[in-house]
Amino acid sequence: MLSAAEKKSAQVYRWLLAYIDENKFSGNQRLPSENALCRKLGVSRETIRVAIDQLVQKESCTSSREAGPISTGKK
Repeated sequence: MLSAAEKKSAQVYRWLLAYIDENKFSGNQRLPSENALCRKLGVSRETIRVAIDQLVQKESCTSSREAGPISTGKK
């Protein structure tokens, strides 16, 4: 059974992926900061981090501590 945080992170993942798919974030463009996403979506930074980790695993974005999440433009 999924925890509440996992369900929220799945929703955030789908939201971010939809934005990437709609070309609102093109290749090599920074995604909003974790804090900005927290405020916009009303979730915790941990939830945002889990969703971004999923995007990195699917190669939809890269992430580094210095630069933050960056879209690869891949679906």
